[in-house]
Amino acid sequence: MKLNLNSAAGFTIEQKVLEELQSVYRVIPTANIRTDGWLGPGLDSKEGHTTLADAMIFPKRPGDRQGWIEIKAKSKCNRFHNWQRDEHGIDAEKFREYCKLQSETGMPVYLLFCELETGDMLMASLDTLRSNAGRPRIGVWPDNGKQSLNWDRKVFEKVGTFKVSNGDLRRIVIVWDRKALGSFLSQIELPFRREITNEPTYTTHAHVAAGA
Repeated sequence: MKLNLNSAAGFTIEQKVLEELQSVYRVIPTANIRTDGWLGPGLDSKEGHTTLADAMIFPKRPGDRQGWIEIKAKSKCNRFHNWQRDEHGIDAEKFREYCKLQSETGMPVYLLFCELETGDMLMASLDTLRSNAGRPRIGVWPDNGKQSLNWDRKVFEKVGTFKVSNGDLRRIVIVWDRKALGSFLSQIELPFRREITNEPTYTTHAHVAAGA
């Protein structure tokens, strides 16, 4: 679909996905918690503030585990020509916050990218993205100069699709691949340890292809 997302349109898609997650999981929509000041909803302690992901999810099936999901709506993936791969990325500082959240709560964090161009919903765990399998690459966003972390699109698993009817973001239809989505919550339980925030060695490359 040839549409570019502004922040309002991206927020609309993310809210719809958050709502539809409730058909699969029990959900606390932490993204909608209102706070005073410039800090978003988070965990506060003497050590400081840790930003929450968009949703805390709890399984409906016995034996599965709970976790966090951060939802990112994108118009399309980026093409990084030097490595001949399609990528998705987020602010590096945000990623470090999610690693901290995973460490402090002992609950896994997942990133869910929603591509408007393809309608694909792509998900990966932080552990995968931090590993060599994720082939993370440090870049710089061309619009604001902030550091970004970018991953090969192939690292993400397709867990569903969404469709916008006639470009009307009020009419979004989401279809989950329940088996693929459920596989994340049936993974081995994470150890509760603070050193999980230690970052892997990333490959640095400043050039970032244009994209959402």
